[in-house]
Amino acid sequence: MKIDFWNVRGFNRPLKHNGVAHLIRNNHLCLLGLLETKLSASVVPRILNRSFPGWCHSDNFHTIAGGRMLIIWNPAVIDVQPEDISPQVIHCRVTNKSSQLSFYISFTYGLYTVVNRRSTWDKLMELGQTMSMSWLILGDFNCVKSPAEKQLGATPTWYELKDFADCCLSLGLHDAPTTGCYFTWYSNSDSNPVWCKLDRVLLNNEWLEAGLHCGAHFSPPGCLSDH
Repeated sequence: MKIDFWNVRGFNRPLKHNGVAHLIRNNHLCLLGLLETKLSASVVPRILNRSFPGWCHSDNFHTIAGGRMLIIWNPAVIDVQPEDISPQVIHCRVTNKSSQLSFYISFTYGLYTVVNRRSTWDKLMELGQTMSMSWLILGDFNCVKSPAEKQLGATPTWYELKDFADCCLSLGLHDAPTTGCYFTWYSNSDSNPVWCKLDRVLLNNEWLEAGLHCGAHFSPPGCLSDH
């Protein structure tokens, strides 16, 4: 089962639709989280019918302005039941229709300040309090977890790191094994270049104890996005 997420920085143009369709087709994806879509809810069915026929979707557009998160999936392969939708997290139960394996997944897109991101950590802590199944948390957290995850620019302070680190410690979250790029975001500035690890995939202890395989691959930023 292959799952992906992408900060597309706008999903209004056919060029982006074609890019996502190419990503799905080439990687045999069954579930995809699209972040920073900048869409309105009214246009989503038209886009799906034209570019992703037969696929289902959920979004959090009613919780926050700006069309921030849209998830799409192939219902022939998996069943997805969104159970909690908030401005920074879409939390779902996923079942593979072939193996009947079920797990939880939380697509996450953090806001831009330490204070505004605290509702992300609060939501994950709330979900984790009753979590007894395998759980994936993935997305663009808009922050790093340690100073080593930022290259150049201002060194992140403990104030900026603490909330994320505490959340991972409290919930027993671990980074999935990764290949590809360590830094997942680039400032696109020759005069002030900055590299950061903003995107990641996290696993809970139950996932590890179940012996489930999970690996994450991070491609370099491309012409369609800076992630």
